[in-house]
Amino acid sequence: MQKRFFHLTAYLFFFMGIINAQQLHVENYTPSNGLLDTRVIKIFQDNRGLIYFLTWEGISIFDGQRFENISEYNGESLGLVNDMIQWKGDTCYVFTFQKGAYKLVHGSLIKDTAFDKVIEPNHVLKTGDNNWIITSNIGLFSWNGISCKPLIVQPSNKQERDVDFAAAKDKHLIYSKEEGKLLYIMNLTTNTIADSIKGNKISGITGNNQTNIFILINGKWMQLNNEALQKGKLKSEPLYFTAQLPPGFITNHLYVTENRIWLEDFRNRYILFNTATGEKETYPPDYGITSNASVVFTDKENNTWFGIFSKQVQKAYYTKLKRAYPSSIPSVSGLLNDDEGNAIAQWGRQLYILKDNPSASSTDDGGGNPFYWQERSWVFKTVSLIQSNRGDIIDLRKAANTDSSFIHSSRISFDKSGRLLICGNSLYVVEKTLQVHAAALPYFTDNIATDEENNYWAFTRNGTIVSYSLEGSAIHQKNVPIHINNFGPRFAIHWNADTFCIGTRHQGIIWLTIKNGTLKEIGRLNTSKGLSNNFASCLVKKNSRLLYAATEFGLDEILINGTDTIVQNLGAANNLYLPFSYVIKNKKEEIFARSNDNQFWAVAEKEIQIAGFIPSAWFNEITVNGKAVAQALTTFNYNQNNFRFTVTAPCFTNAANMRFDFLLENAANKWQQQSTDNFYSINNLAPGNYTLTVTVNYPGKIYPDKKIRYAFTINSPLWKRWWFIASAILLSAIIFGAVVRSYYRRKLATQKAEADKQQAVEKERNRISRDMHDDLGSGLTKIAILSEVAKKQLPEPEKAKEQLEKISESSRELVDNLQDIIWVLNPRNDTLESLSAYIREYALKYFEPLAVKISFKYPEEFLIKNLSEEKRRNIFLTVKESLHNIAKHAWCNEITIFIKELPQQFEIIIRDDGKGFESDKVRLFANGLKNMQNRIEHAGGKYKVESEKGKGTITTISMPV
Repeated sequence: MQKRFFHLTAYLFFFMGIINAQQLHVENYTPSNGLLDTRVIKIFQDNRGLIYFLTWEGISIFDGQRFENISEYNGESLGLVNDMIQWKGDTCYVFTFQKGAYKLVHGSLIKDTAFDKVIEPNHVLKTGDNNWIITSNIGLFSWNGISCKPLIVQPSNKQERDVDFAAAKDKHLIYSKEEGKLLYIMNLTTNTIADSIKGNKISGITGNNQTNIFILINGKWMQLNNEALQKGKLKSEPLYFTAQLPPGFITNHLYVTENRIWLEDFRNRYILFNTATGEKETYPPDYGITSNASVVFTDKENNTWFGIFSKQVQKAYYTKLKRAYPSSIPSVSGLLNDDEGNAIAQWGRQLYILKDNPSASSTDDGGGNPFYWQERSWVFKTVSLIQSNRGDIIDLRKAANTDSSFIHSSRISFDKSGRLLICGNSLYVVEKTLQVHAAALPYFTDNIATDEENNYWAFTRNGTIVSYSLEGSAIHQKNVPIHINNFGPRFAIHWNADTFCIGTRHQGIIWLTIKNGTLKEIGRLNTSKGLSNNFASCLVKKNSRLLYAATEFGLDEILINGTDTIVQNLGAANNLYLPFSYVIKNKKEEIFARSNDNQFWAVAEKEIQIAGFIPSAWFNEITVNGKAVAQALTTFNYNQNNFRFTVTAPCFTNAANMRFDFLLENAANKWQQQSTDNFYSINNLAPGNYTLTVTVNYPGKIYPDKKIRYAFTINSPLWKRWWFIASAILLSAIIFGAVVRSYYRRKLATQKAEADKQQAVEKERNRISRDMHDDLGSGLTKIAILSEVAKKQLPEPEKAKEQLEKISESSRELVDNLQDIIWVLNPRNDTLESLSAYIREYALKYFEPLAVKISFKYPEEFLIKNLSEEKRRNIFLTVKESLHNIAKHAWCNEITIFIKELPQQFEIIIRDDGKGFESDKVRLFANGLKNMQNRIEHAGGKYKVESEKGKGTITTISMPV
């Protein structure tokens, strides 16, 4: 069979140079990310850490996670924003081309009329404490933070106008005018022109006190001599770093930002000079930084921002994860170590040894799962035969105590003595002499962890833990297998002594101590504590404090510092959110990793340093029931109980690894959220006092943790407040007392009414009894006496007849009185109409034997429907007595009885045309009149008698209804 060769090539790579250079990673921002406008005029950062992009349409504010845009003021477009400066505290000033200047306070614009005379401001240059120079289309203005005045040039005493470009350095203002034909230097102490250059084309000026002043003169970048500038003179000279530029490099653009100088050659590359350290970095065209930037800015974290006009904004920043392969390795399918600790990169069946001394060797034919051992490359020819590039053969079938499946893991490793370890369904230990020892494993195992005593530990996928050792020519099991449910190991490493670190399928990373057959978990790291994913497929321990983990969502760097563990997803810093399956360490302690898109990465050892700046953190917005509220508001009603808190914590270095710990607590409960989200929502909070503490954890602890707090109170409903409850109890007691009192009063009133009723009944009974006794009893007695007299007078017929007539008359009177009593007692007669009819009937019957004319004046319809028994009885007896007096004493010919209904009362008037009487002679029947008056008044009415001798008598009874 014709054999084919695969090549093992050892290359000399400059990995240390690649890693330590810390080249930049580039991110792009456009309106799709939230940027207002890509036509960026300037980039600015305030003292809280926020970055502002000044554009043709307004301002974009960026905190590293999201954009907030300001494009209007009072409903009108803000338009072109040219410049921005820091003023006092957190207040900034914004200068717009057409709308003037504004104060910017916590995201809100406030118009400042002090700049109304500055037409179309362009740039603002700081020249000292509380001193600025403003360039505009109508000239120069000086501003001291309070007032803005035209800049007058002495001794001409004229305002300077038509300024094109300007820069400030060492109490001098360097500017060009008249379309770049004139270059001036002004002494800002005396406001006088110190020197000038005429007749040249000045197309740009840049620089500051940390760097030189550079001018683009006649299409070429030059610098101004610093010694001459200090004397107020203008002297141009070549760029001081010209000798460091590559041959043929043409400086098309020069940008100065803080202590960095960026040079751009449109055809070739960007070059960065750090004036503080003297370092130079080169970025070729294919690196990702777009050419022809209109503005370049370095923030306080040393990230560089490029504004590419009408295209995008780019952020170039240092990351610890770098592409580590040269062009000779297009992709990496696997990473492993050899027995000497070298890193081996696999591309297909080719192996690249990452070491200093290059070498080359080859072997025939291909195979699978290649590895490097004893300075030879090896490949699995079959599941049981392994061959080196020198023709050596390892036959796994020759080992005893193995199964026949020959299912192997791809993770080849070596013990402390350099023996080859192969695992899967079985453990194979291959001596350097190629002798094979084997032992069947309880279940499939992904890798073997070797401790300091050269024991082999298998953490099987079904959760069984068992250890082995090679003794003589046999592998012996050392411990009774330990089984853990729901464990799912995928990669294990020996940590120290009796401790192992295991990457699992679902549980994250677990630290276990195994001693004398006893297992104890001593630590766990999962997504709730910052791990990028709970599936950890590969681990590398760099030292006792630093662990690297390849997960299904990135490559995590884990710094263990007591209880404070810092986890960073290094891939996320590069916007790389995909699985990593391999991470290894070579004998130089360098870390290499492979992502599942076959890219080869190196981890830089040098930490990202940020000095002299700590950003602020604050609550950006608090919403209650969906409406934003002022942070000064800390008291809410019981139904204002749905909250959302949004935090701003500016960070632009590896911001994807920022974590926010929200802790809301009151006297009874705690609620906690730990995540990369900068907002926290909670609904249906019960009334009470609450404190929200937000801890901002910055990536890699580049800043100290920042804590901010917000305390607030949700009032209880009115009916649950103590004073309301006390008042309610008191009121309830009062109401209860009133109800009880009313009940007993009603009960007493009812009892009294019953008693009164009973008393009235008794009284009425007594009255009836009395009336019957008086009327009927006296009448019957009279009849009885007359009967006895008549019996005695029977011998004398005439006298007996007289007595019988008297008995007859008394009987009729007795019947009439009995009839009156029955009528009064009948409740159907309780109306005025019934009383009137009865009076009429009685009067007609009474006066029928007498020659007296009687008439009645009654209403056509009676309105009074209810008349008590007492009133009827007293009225009728009074009328009866009055008619009796008329018949007995009046000697009248005519009687008229009137009944009138008046509001709330009625009247009965009895008028006769008899002889009348005089009041001084009324004694004859005074008691009768007095009794009638008492009877009417007792019933609640009035009784009145009017009479004159010879003019008759008028009796009036008035009775309320």
